[in-house]
Amino acid sequence: TQLLYLLYILYYSFMSAGCVDEDGKEHPFGSQWVKNCVQCYCTGRGMACCTISISFPEPCEMLVDKKTCSFRLVLKSDKTKKCIPA
Repeated sequence: TQLLYLLYILYYSFMSAGCVDEDGKEHPFGSQWVKNCVQCYCTGRGMACCTISISFPEPCEMLVDKKTCSFRLVLKSDKTKKCIPA
């Protein structure tokens, strides 16, 4: 079974024209796309996706707007107030 899996992977890499994301959508080699504010790339070596990691003080919380892929820091205790890291 391991050999069959390896053969399937080799066949797919040579016969494929791109990458398949977690939703089953195909993306051509050399393409890039954004989904849920995550940037993804499809290369001949496969698919890679990256996110941004941000650290902020304990009283702050990050609110993400997935429509605009933007974020803002607010106080956990009062989400209407901006949190400004010291």
